[in-house]
Amino acid sequence: MNKDMDARKLKNMGFPCTFNIPSVGRSGGLALAWKKEIHLNIVSSSMRGIYVTSTDTIHSKTCHIHFMYGEPNSSLRQDFWEQQCQQSNAPLDEHVFFIGDFNSLLGTEDKNGGLEVDDPDFENLRNFCSVFNLHDPGFSGPRFTWSNMQQGPDLILERLDRTLVNQSSKDLCLKLCVNNLPRDSSDHCPMHIGFNYEDICSPAYKLKAKLLSAKKGLRDCNKSSFDNIQTNISTIRKYLAEL
Repeated sequence: MNKDMDARKLKNMGFPCTFNIPSVGRSGGLALAWKKEIHLNIVSSSMRGIYVTSTDTIHSKTCHIHFMYGEPNSSLRQDFWEQQCQQSNAPLDEHVFFIGDFNSLLGTEDKNGGLEVDDPDFENLRNFCSVFNLHDPGFSGPRFTWSNMQQGPDLILERLDRTLVNQSSKDLCLKLCVNNLPRDSSDHCPMHIGFNYEDICSPAYKLKAKLLSAKKGLRDCNKSSFDNIQTNISTIRKYLAEL
C-alpha cells in the first residue's frame, strides 16, 4: 500500500481525512478515511485494527469504534483473541462498536462447505463477546461475507465480516442498518453501515424491524427444533459428493 497514492485516491473519492497502516510487503495494510465534517480521534492502531473515538451528537456520548482485522493465521488466533479480551478501552456506559473482518466464526451457521467446525472453534469470538457484552444487531443481504472463490463441492462460504455492539448502544441499534453488499472482484462482501434516525417511525422501517425479529426467531427455532438444518444440509452434500 502506497500511503501517498492511497490518500490521493481517497481524497478524489470525497474523503480528505485519512489514516493508514502500511503493508508489510504485499500483505496487510489498513486504510481509514472520513469526511472533514466528522471529527475522529485516533486512539491507537496496529496491523490488526484502528481504534477511534467520536461524539454521538444525538445522545451526547462518546462512541468507541474499533475497526478490526482479526488474526488470519489460525496458529496465532487464540493468542490474538486473548490479548483482545484483556483490553478495557471503553466505559460500559458509552457506545462501543467493533466492525470489520474478524477472521473467526460465532457458530456453525456462519459456515457452509469445507471441513466441519466444532464448538472449540467458536470459543475465541464468543469469549470476546462475553467480556465486552457484545451482540450482533442483525444485517440484511448475503449471510456469508467471504468465499474461497471455488466452484461446486470445493466452494466454502463463511461469515467473517460483521458488526458487534455493546449493551449501551441498544438505543442506536434500533436505527442501525448493517447491509452486506454483493461481492464483486474481492473474496469479501463490502459492508455498509448506516444510522437512519429520520426513518425510525416510517412504515418501511417498522416492517424491516419486524422481519429482522422474525428472522432471529426462525434461526433460534432452527437450532432448537431441527439441530441446525444448515449443518445437516452441508453434511448430506458432502456425503453425496463422496458417493
